[in-house]
Amino acid sequence: MVFGVTVSFGIEQQGGNSDDREDAIENLTNLRQEVDSLLVYTNTYMEQIDWVSEMYLKQYVRWEDNNDSIFIDFIEDQEEPNGK
Repeated sequence: MVFGVTVSFGIEQQGGNSDDREDAIENLTNLRQEVDSLLVYTNTYMEQIDWVSEMYLKQYVRWEDNNDSIFIDFIEDQEEPNGK
């Protein structure tokens, strides 16, 4: 991000050679695309972490049960009777 801001200030200050200016603008556009893809990846990762954390919390809460079924889990299906 700091690099992007620095480059954009450099573009504003340059004004001279248009090829360098166009290259810098293209670099900023590419940087923007990279940041957007990084945000998509981060949001997907956070959703997965939420799901895994919830699963482990369920197991932790049932840990003291003397039953191996604490390791069996299912996702409730809203379209099925009784969610199963």
